[in-house]
Amino acid sequence: MNPEQWRKIREIFEAASERPAAERAEFIARACAGDEETRLRVEDMLAVDARDNLLMDRPAWQAAGSPPGVTGRP
Repeated sequence: MNPEQWRKIREIFEAASERPAAERAEFIARACAGDEETRLRVEDMLAVDARDNLLMDRPAWQAAGSPPGVTGRP
């Protein structure tokens, strides 16, 4: 990927992330104008961003699935 492609992907990602989730797919489709590789990269970045934000909204032990000291064994 060249610097120009990365700049375009980053710009679309940043603009898409500021829009409501319901508007993102249409925005990305227009912004990518048929460039499937760019669309996929932007969508992947948005998915990672959403997952990371979800993890940051909870304590680490909760995101991992169990509280500290609990091993899951009786």
